Amino acid sequence: MLEINDTFIKLKGKLNQSDYFDIDNLKNICYEYDKTQLKLELDYKITTKDKNCGDNKKNLINEFMFYDKILIGYAGIGDFGGDALEINGMVYPD
Repeated sequence: MLEINDTFIKLKGKLNQSDYFDIDNLKNICYEYDKTQLKLELDYKITTKDKNCGDNKKNLINEFMFYDKILIGYAGIGDFGGDALEINGMVYPD
């Protein structure tokens, strides 16, 4: 984790409940600002176990969070078992 005062980057392979809360809060702020629905698949990511992940995927970083006191940027990679990956993200409107 890179940390400068209250600014830091969190890189993770799997979300926990605290991450979910921060990302969902940022999603709601972004929606209120520009009325855009985002396909972040947070519920899927937090409830899905690593059942389909082989040893080569187990330790990959899939969640990217940028904090400046609060979460102001997020990008997540979704692997739903196919050949393609989905990347979605958002940044704080201000």
